[in-house]
Amino acid sequence: MSSQSPGDPEYSVPPSARPPLPAARALAWFVGGMQLLRAQPMRLLLLGLLLQFLGGMTQIGIMGVIFFIAMPALTAGMLEAVHRARLGRKPEVLTLFAAFRGSGVLGALLLLGVIGLVIAVVTMGVTVAGSLAGLDPVVLNRIESGDTTAVADMDPAVLQRALFAMVIGLFLGGTLAFYAIPLVWFRRLSLGRAIGAGIVAMFRQWRALLTIGALLALVGLPVGLAVGAMMAVQMVSDSPSVFITLALVFIMVAYQLFIFTIQYLSFVDIFGDVATPDSGSGPQGDDDADDGERDQLVA
Repeated sequence: MSSQSPGDPEYSVPPSARPPLPAARALAWFVGGMQLLRAQPMRLLLLGLLLQFLGGMTQIGIMGVIFFIAMPALTAGMLEAVHRARLGRKPEVLTLFAAFRGSGVLGALLLLGVIGLVIAVVTMGVTVAGSLAGLDPVVLNRIESGDTTAVADMDPAVLQRALFAMVIGLFLGGTLAFYAIPLVWFRRLSLGRAIGAGIVAMFRQWRALLTIGALLALVGLPVGLAVGAMMAVQMVSDSPSVFITLALVFIMVAYQLFIFTIQYLSFVDIFGDVATPDSGSGPQGDDDADDGERDQLVA
């Protein structure tokens, strides 16, 4: 096994993505993700809850913008935590903020967050620009001032278009960032090269990625229905249940953690094994050894 680490010059060479994988490879990622969650369930859950708590602060004015921009850096921390769990180590709580602690790639990750924010804003503007012209000025002023309750007073048609635009914007930004984040974090690629390599890999591996997307949607459908039903009960209840609130948070965090494990496992399977400066592991020195470890990882 190579002793390379992300800081080595050789490690900065753009990784060559694996040849196209069969659609069935997604099943290995799916099963491997569940197994990986069981490696350090309590510590990963704690990190997920911390991330959820930070996300909850997005309703406080400018904090939403800050969180959106910081999300790629926080995602890198979650992927690092998953990586350590895979190695049999217990990730520290501060692992979530690993990118902020002298990593050398924080600027690139924050820039990726800015790019995602710009994509979301442009998509929203293009989609709902005409609809906002007829919006009640009072409601519009409340929205601009950060009053989230004003959304309920919007025209349902405008709200539907806004939600659609938000989903499209998040999808486009998420597509750019899905492999760009681990390529920047684990491989120390420049942001432009990471985005390019990630997009190329997604096109090459479209069968496996489309399949894992379908599997995640299959799991996410009942999760979404359950969350929606519990939220509806909480909204109409005079005394919201603490148990239901905790169950909501747990379900959402568990599903989010599962997506992180899928992101990590698919990245390792496509681009090869990863190393961090203190992990003591690195890419294999030859293709046969690399393929063997990939197969063992997601078997």
